[in-house]
Amino acid sequence: MCQFGARPFAPKIGAQKQFHIGMNVTNSQSRRLTAMLQDVQNQIENKSLDVAAKSLTRLSKDHGRDPRLFLLGTQLALASGNMGGALASARRAYDLAPKWHVAQIHLSEVLTKVGKEKEALALARLAIEQVKLIGSDKQAQAQLLRKGATVAQRFGDYALATQWLERVLQLTPDDLTVRNEFARCLTYAGKPQQAAQLLSEMLNQQPDNPALLLNRLRANILAGQAELAIADGERLVAIDALNDVYRFYLQVARGETPPTQPEAVISELFDAYAAHYDELMLKTHRVPVPDAVAKMILEWHPLKDADILDLGCGTGLLGAFLGPNKGVLVGVDLSADMLAVANQRRVYDRFHAVNLLAALDATPADLYHVITMLDVVSYVGDLQPVASNALKVLTPGGRLVLTFEPLSDGTENYKLFNNFLFAYAPAYVEKLMQSAGFEGVSLTEQVLRYDGQVEVRGYMAVGQKPVTSIETAAPKPTKNAKRVRRGQ
Repeated sequence: MCQFGARPFAPKIGAQKQFHIGMNVTNSQSRRLTAMLQDVQNQIENKSLDVAAKSLTRLSKDHGRDPRLFLLGTQLALASGNMGGALASARRAYDLAPKWHVAQIHLSEVLTKVGKEKEALALARLAIEQVKLIGSDKQAQAQLLRKGATVAQRFGDYALATQWLERVLQLTPDDLTVRNEFARCLTYAGKPQQAAQLLSEMLNQQPDNPALLLNRLRANILAGQAELAIADGERLVAIDALNDVYRFYLQVARGETPPTQPEAVISELFDAYAAHYDELMLKTHRVPVPDAVAKMILEWHPLKDADILDLGCGTGLLGAFLGPNKGVLVGVDLSADMLAVANQRRVYDRFHAVNLLAALDATPADLYHVITMLDVVSYVGDLQPVASNALKVLTPGGRLVLTFEPLSDGTENYKLFNNFLFAYAPAYVEKLMQSAGFEGVSLTEQVLRYDGQVEVRGYMAVGQKPVTSIETAAPKPTKNAKRVRRGQ
């Protein structure tokens, strides 16, 4: 007999998509079972997780080889934050019905959440090969294709996503939501002009639709159509003058440098990256920085007792290279999906899903031996509040480590480019850290990543808080034996 439990051991990862649990009903017994399974799904949706677990365990006595039980077991585990249990249940459903497209796409979706790119995409392709077998149910065909497109997008394969969404549009040509998603994928697949044209057609029907205007604004920026982008930005600001996302993109379209990137822009970007971020950084771009900084920290603190604040921690690559640490390791990132991946490493003690500036501002003085900001200031802008607050938070003798891409033009301190990344004048970063009070500031040229065989070079800046600083009575950060839940 299978035991279905609802006890969580990992952070919950957002709202879970529902799925249809029905299969072909051939007799009254099957209809009764389907009705009972629907009751379990309702229990899960109503957050009665313990009741649902008991119901599934009871049903498994007589129906333990019905894959639908394990699809519901997956949904139960996801609702409980139990990612390991969700993956095990999804695999069991697939093992029981390996040719059933519902089990295939469901396992693909769960594999996507844990970053298993090759297996997830292979299963999505396998499921979509069976679209025609669904029959004449266009809605079911479209749903399956959209699920596959979502998997492809999560791994950054926008070309594949556009192929599948194009097939969805053949089934539901008047669905504006799908057409908007298709246009967005075209933009990121390197076809922004084609995306802008499609969005213009939709805007003829809904001229003041903010989502369509925003997507066309982004497409026109990437297509180099500044005047068209500015026009869309001005329309959006006229609709909502206080919307910081609209104002940000309007500034970018005008060639201005915004003071920072809005939180919503950053979190949306990195939530989309979370599933394949490690693969992208470590294999595609061969990023050497997390490993190099981990080695530096171990040289400074060979007993592995440093208390470390990892700002913009992402999926926790620094923690992965550091390994178990006697001191406290705290991760900060705006992307909840990134933090969920980082938590699986089991080396961080706490996470905070907040803006790094807010995190520094709210942290007591003299608390951490090391603060790291690796590949994150590209999304910050003005670094003045970062430097001053980082100095406050460090213990006397503590170090700040950050990496950045340099401006070749020395006329500005920092600038935002059309790829929506900030670059900095090295002299600006050095002077800012010195003015904040850091000693021994060093800027070392560093390979940040590889684009193909081409080195992308930048700088690693390191500064130390004066040892003579007066340490306050701020409490030492404590280890969290239970590990952490997202956002705490």
